[in-house]
Amino acid sequence: MKLTNQREEIISYLQRTRSHPDASEVYNKVKKKLPRISLGTVYRNLDFLAKQNTIEKINMENYEKYDGNSEIHDHLICTNCHSIEDIPKLKLNLKNFEPKKVNIFGLCEKCNK
Repeated sequence: MKLTNQREEIISYLQRTRSHPDASEVYNKVKKKLPRISLGTVYRNLDFLAKQNTIEKINMENYEKYDGNSEIHDHLICTNCHSIEDIPKLKLNLKNFEPKKVNIFGLCEKCNK
């Protein structure tokens, strides 16, 4: 994989944040360091990096969010406010099946009140 300036900056931003941004949030942050980058370039690079398993693409209802956390973990995803929280890898005892990634959808503490 060729690591271009755009890819380096996208990876760097995603590894520094734990907010699980969408593509437009990534674009707005990366544009501060690379003012000539386009939103289309960010989308293409996010897609490429996800296919290379460098970052994780988290599929939401109508869009994607991205995770640069390389530690093994799962997610709690709020179906109301769409916040995502990293949690330690769940140990599930499923007969003849080992899940690689678990995304649990529900209501976060704030939305549950």
